[in-house]
Amino acid sequence: MAVIDYIPGDSFFHKLDPRVKIIMLVLLTLFIFTTKKFLIITVLFVLVLILWLISGIPIAKIKGFLKLLSRLYFKLEKQL
Repeated sequence: MAVIDYIPGDSFFHKLDPRVKIIMLVLLTLFIFTTKKFLIITVLFVLVLILWLISGIPIAKIKGFLKLLSRLYFKLEKQL
């Protein structure tokens, strides 16, 4: 499985217009890269995890991606 792969589902996020999802992703990315406050980055990290749970994607399917995010998160924590 690739790091980013389509997982079929019937959740609210699956039904969103793809343009809305792209805009949300761009805004989230910009916000993460422009903030220097670790607390805000932590809140965004938790928000992303909550969104994944709401979407109904099994943790086993995103295990590799979560591992990658964890490494980046803790590496960033050391730098700030």
